[in-house]
Amino acid sequence: MLKKIKNKIELLKLNFFNNSSSKRYIKFNKKRWSNNFSHYKSITLVEITSLSATIITQSYLVNHLCESDKTTAHGFVPDLSNWKTHILNRRNKNIYKSFGVSKIHYPKKNSKFSKKAIKVRDLLTSKIKTKKDLEDLYYDDVYIGDLIYDSFLRKKELPTVDLDNRNVFNEFLLEEIYHYLYWDDFFKNNKVSSIIITHCVYSKYAIPLRIALKFGAKAYQINPMGIYKISKDEMFAYNQAHYFDELKKKILPEKLEEGKKVAKERIERRMAGEVGVDMAYSTKSAYHKNTNENRILHDDNKSKILIAAHCFFDSPHSFGNNLFTDFYEWLNFLGKISLKTDYHWYIKTHPDFIPANVTYIKKIISQYPKINFIPSSTSHHQLISEGIDIALTVFGTIGFEYASLGKIVINASKVGPHSRYNFNFNPESIEEYEELLLKIPTLKKEIDKDKVYEYYFLRRVLGCENWFFKDLNHSLKEIGGYHNLKESLMFDYFIDSMISEEQRIIETIATFLESGDYSLSAIYFPNNKYIK
Repeated sequence: MLKKIKNKIELLKLNFFNNSSSKRYIKFNKKRWSNNFSHYKSITLVEITSLSATIITQSYLVNHLCESDKTTAHGFVPDLSNWKTHILNRRNKNIYKSFGVSKIHYPKKNSKFSKKAIKVRDLLTSKIKTKKDLEDLYYDDVYIGDLIYDSFLRKKELPTVDLDNRNVFNEFLLEEIYHYLYWDDFFKNNKVSSIIITHCVYSKYAIPLRIALKFGAKAYQINPMGIYKISKDEMFAYNQAHYFDELKKKILPEKLEEGKKVAKERIERRMAGEVGVDMAYSTKSAYHKNTNENRILHDDNKSKILIAAHCFFDSPHSFGNNLFTDFYEWLNFLGKISLKTDYHWYIKTHPDFIPANVTYIKKIISQYPKINFIPSSTSHHQLISEGIDIALTVFGTIGFEYASLGKIVINASKVGPHSRYNFNFNPESIEEYEELLLKIPTLKKEIDKDKVYEYYFLRRVLGCENWFFKDLNHSLKEIGGYHNLKESLMFDYFIDSMISEEQRIIETIATFLESGDYSLSAIYFPNNKYIK
């Protein structure tokens, strides 16, 4: 009890005593956003977040949509309501109010849904016999299986869903149903024109998103690194590779060729061990030049296979459904294949990996003696120099990284970012995947590096890391690093150093929204030189 009281006091301190930047930003907004849209009946619904840089980007999108669609702005807290959500959002409530958000909604475990929630939970559990059944789950014509799946892994920090432990899963599912019923009721009783969210994954963000789509609302994901127009046909962010053919038609041919040269230079910097090249959140390189004194791989002529591990509870369905329901199932499948082969198998995590994953990985591979665990600090350059033949991933960045070095990669996803390109193997089924794995010693692939550079240019260079910050890397240095994007000091930085960029930001958003396209890229920047 004493610990709980101390925690409450700390939260109160956080919200009422450590917010000078927030107060300054609120005062600043009241002068900037003078439009009052509260008299409109239709709603632009925006997710309440504590990520300061994202809040600033939301303010522009909210005001654009309210003005263009004649709507009033309401906010919503993604978590089911409790004392903590109210305290944590006290400061945020005032910030959002300062740029036109007139009301905030707190989803709650409403007693009026109790009987229906239990009835729906029992109906859904009767349909869930396997993990695949859960992954494919719909309710009331809304796809929710992937969201429940990933949210369960995230909340419980588990590598997979254990359907044998029904009590734990059913209790979790009931909470998810309450969340669904609240939002279904909300959209039935309110005219929502648009919804703005920070994530398209995990149920607390994406259940209101998908219900909004069901009711015909427009939907956007926004943050300082991008804007995505979400639809029933494309419910995930970061799938811009699915639209590259359309994007290439808009780009001047000479600019595409110039872009490939830029991409080549940036990839080479990554491969040289530079940290954070087009990945601002990264803190360590997997391609550093340091070499362990002792050899890592077996010194013989057998095929050597690298499994590039994923974080078990970091949204396996972030791009959609893969060949396997989760990363645990994928790794177990590879373990079983390893027993049929005469290869050397190795598994390595990224240097930035969450430590809990290593425990699960070691437990899994203890069943498969042919898989060797490699320290995460090991450089890929050393592994390649010692004879790694092929890398395996579901949809990781190693797909283009190894391809740029002339190495073969086999993906286990039909929807991942590299799935539209031929510089990796992209099997269409588990059967095709197994066939590729069993013939690795004879597997050959001509890798067109020009396509690797094209992919990187369209996704990373022409992408929109610099849509909000004119120079992201420069801004990150000035604020003290990527992690400070979420802190209150961002408000001071914006007012002092970025307000001169406001017209550029406004024009970029307006041009992108007018296009109706899926994702923001540099072709929507004012005075860009890319498009025909």
